[in-house]
Amino acid sequence: MSDDTKIITHENPAWRKRANFIIVGKLDDNALENGFVWEQLWARELGENLFEICCIPFFLYGFALGDIVETRPDNEKRFVIAKKLKTKGHFTLRIWFQSLVDEKLLEFLKSEGYFIEHRFKSGKLVSIDAPSLEKRSELEQILNADEFANILVWENGS
Repeated sequence: MSDDTKIITHENPAWRKRANFIIVGKLDDNALENGFVWEQLWARELGENLFEICCIPFFLYGFALGDIVETRPDNEKRFVIAKKLKTKGHFTLRIWFQSLVDEKLLEFLKSEGYFIEHRFKSGKLVSIDAPSLEKRSELEQILNADEFANILVWENGS
């Protein structure tokens, strides 16, 4: 697999209308999925090598929707995240459904103001944006409810 095919992509970024650029983040060894090395992120260009993240990371740790990042070249890639400069208070949580995706749960979360991205249309991995610390705490309580204990596992990604 060439380096260009080792990229996780986003089909439906949360802030698609706001985005005007694609940047990448290098995945750490713990985040690799089937040999993937990069996560491609939709972004809004703010200045030279300065971007706002417009999607919810699936595998990249330490970043969330709305974060302001600086990029720099890394070998063949020109716009690679070098560091986070500012956060807008959003948090990334990830859910892995162990069998069927609970669409009722996802619809409820959307109605409560959470942005959601699916790894694939029918995939079991979902990234969720909690737009504040309060919403993150609320979401963690929901995901820790007994009714979800046997159908999903979740983690904080930011």
